[in-house]
Amino acid sequence: MWEPVLFGTWDGVFTSCMINIFGVVLFLRTGWLVGNTGVLLGMFLVSFVILVALVTVLSGIGVGERSSIGSGGVYSMISSVLGGQTGGTIGLLYVFGQCVAGAMYITGFAES
Repeated sequence: MWEPVLFGTWDGVFTSCMINIFGVVLFLRTGWLVGNTGVLLGMFLVSFVILVALVTVLSGIGVGERSSIGSGGVYSMISSVLGGQTGGTIGLLYVFGQCVAGAMYITGFAES
């Protein structure tokens, strides 16, 4: 029997993560970036941001496909790959990053 894949690697993970990363950073701050750095350096910085986000999303997809994800979500995935101590450290940094991202999204929503 054929069953449709509702959320695969591309639909469920890649596009949602890339849209989330690029939402405020790329589209709302491009004018400010180009105004402060110039056109050439602005294009370089945007290309660098896209490259870093692409590597991050693809590595997250790779880890998610090759390991079992427990009930802890991202922390469970990181600790199963890197171990408990390193996973805990990265988990704390992840929580701090989510707080900063939440503040950035609220600011971007207010400006738009």
